[in-house]
Amino acid sequence: MEETIVKTNCGICAPGICGMLIHIKDGKMLQVEGDPECPFTHGSLCPQGLAAVELVYHPDRLKYPLKRAGNRGEGKWQRISWDEALDTIADNLMKIRKQHGPLAVAVACGTGRPEPTQAMRRFLNVWGTPNRIGYPHNCLTPRRISNIVLCGEKFMIPDLKNTNCLVLWGSNVTHTGNCRGGHEVAQAIKRGAKTICVDPYQTPLASKADIWLQLRPGTDCALALSMINVLISDNLYDKEFIEKWTYGFDKFSAHIKDCTPEWAEQITWVPAEKIRQAAHMLAQQGPCCIFIGVAPQFGVNTTHTLRAIFSLPVVTGDIDVPGGQSFSNIPKEVTAGFGEWTDVEPINWEECIGAKFPLLILGGNPSASHTGWRAALHGDPYPIHGVLVHACNPLLGHENARNFVYEAIMSLDFVSCMDQFMTPTAELADIVLPATTPFERDEVHGASFSSFPRYIARVSPKAIDPIGEARNDVDAFADILKRCGLDFGASTLSEFNDKVILKPRGVTFDELTQRGWERVEDVWDKHNKGLLRPDGKPGFNTKSGKIEFYSDYLESLGMEPMAVFKEPPESPYSSPDLAKEYPLVLTTGLRSRVFFHTQFRQLATFREIHPEPIVRMHPETASSLDIEDGDWVYIESPRGRCKQKAMLTIGIDPRVIMAEHDWWFPEKPAPEYGVWESNINLLTSEEPPYDPGIGSTPARSLLCRIYRAEEV
Repeated sequence: MEETIVKTNCGICAPGICGMLIHIKDGKMLQVEGDPECPFTHGSLCPQGLAAVELVYHPDRLKYPLKRAGNRGEGKWQRISWDEALDTIADNLMKIRKQHGPLAVAVACGTGRPEPTQAMRRFLNVWGTPNRIGYPHNCLTPRRISNIVLCGEKFMIPDLKNTNCLVLWGSNVTHTGNCRGGHEVAQAIKRGAKTICVDPYQTPLASKADIWLQLRPGTDCALALSMINVLISDNLYDKEFIEKWTYGFDKFSAHIKDCTPEWAEQITWVPAEKIRQAAHMLAQQGPCCIFIGVAPQFGVNTTHTLRAIFSLPVVTGDIDVPGGQSFSNIPKEVTAGFGEWTDVEPINWEECIGAKFPLLILGGNPSASHTGWRAALHGDPYPIHGVLVHACNPLLGHENARNFVYEAIMSLDFVSCMDQFMTPTAELADIVLPATTPFERDEVHGASFSSFPRYIARVSPKAIDPIGEARNDVDAFADILKRCGLDFGASTLSEFNDKVILKPRGVTFDELTQRGWERVEDVWDKHNKGLLRPDGKPGFNTKSGKIEFYSDYLESLGMEPMAVFKEPPESPYSSPDLAKEYPLVLTTGLRSRVFFHTQFRQLATFREIHPEPIVRMHPETASSLDIEDGDWVYIESPRGRCKQKAMLTIGIDPRVIMAEHDWWFPEKPAPEYGVWESNINLLTSEEPPYDPGIGSTPARSLLCRIYRAEEV
């Protein structure tokens, strides 16, 4: 058989959708390469995409369903058929439903890759529960919520192609992010755009930036407010835009009059003069835009932090203009209802386990990981008895993994897990199902994605048949519901794509495959043209019709109506007594280019590149603790400790250490796979305080101590 090439998209990571050409012979993937016709990546692929063949044919892939043969977590498994697996899941779910009602079942689902996420949302709607246990309080959802509160739109999208000044806030996207974002940021820098990098660590982007603002972790809001203070006090703001299109500016201006660079320097550790230089640069070198990472979203003040950061281009008037913060150009009739189902009863989000954080409802994901596991462990606000785990590994990725998440999972009446590999979380399940990779299924990528403001929904045709007995999440969810006497609305992934997702938009999967990337023309000044409000009037989709520095809505919820800085609850200033015992500021979540959160540590290629977990620290800190470069060290907080390998660098403040997240060792013995050795979430906390609007936790700004591990 001759070699053929399948034109599709990668989809391995959540942002995904990077153009890919897959070489096929005799039904097998031979190699992959970037698609030069992809409008985002122009033929490039990140290491994860390039490792697709190794991923698909890895010998440790789950190839058939498994049933627990011993006690939960004992690591004893029996191979069973799909029918037996699905019958077992359905029987247990129906038992829970009859005894406790539909709300007692939840789905734990990870980052937003299209097929598992869409299947999960459809299952929840049909089953009749709003309860997803996942990352919405930390990942993309806080940005959506803060933007809705600020300007009425889910996304304020950086126009990287036209910007003159790029603020990289907590983002090292060219080295650790998706291809599309990294490529466009690199192109903007190459084109000559000025760059301001906000990061506690001297990343490759920070080392090349025109200005690097090395802030203390957890103080982003104070830095943003002080930069706005400079813009106002130095008369660098866009008076015309402010007067016509903002609400509450005078109150906000008075509110932050004392948030000077000198005030911020004491909090953030960034020199006042650097703050002034950065504020002048983004005002005078504009239009400016903000490319933000996830780090500022981990805190008890996330809502205000993001509102303050995204207020910067508002103050300079760089909104809805080329090179500034833009809004999606996809027509609203195309994006309306994507992922919402009109043929089943709508979910009552007020019943959700995370409903006490009222802003989560705005983002369409009213849950936080700790609320789900608390419901399972403590019955707060009501008990969760069964969880279906799809495309995530919460024993690695969620707060206080050992003392909280593990205990919660072990307390459940029933757990199933669907994944491509056996993981520490899967080892705690009653049934394990083998999942396909993106190359073994057809996928539909939503037109509403923030990463693709100029392109209609894109599809990714599968390249090969599934390995072994692996199936996709849609088929699994549909079969489970059918056995429960409920109608998923489609019996196969193909039917689901066409009938449930695409038919309401008047298009088929095959038609989209032929169209490829459909670009819509850029439209600027949408707020003046009446394109942002449902009534077609000029303005923004807020109650005032303007961008709101002062939020009456937040005030009605009992929250501060204007952005305000709050010190992290665990810091040298808020908890000085604790700091005597744990003197270093710990920030977690440091990423590697080859891993995606908990994924890909099975791949030999990647482990050769990055074999062990690394914690960055300053040489002065290491010297004072008798630690040398390459030593294994313990990092300890009041919740627990983990072990990582020291890397000394002058690119970090001596008072701060930065650890990598989500480490486990698939090569170590089951069922634990070293999950209790190096996972930084052994140190994080699920306890309050939280952000009152979205429930986020301060996982990126904690206190710790560090010392050399005598045993390795």
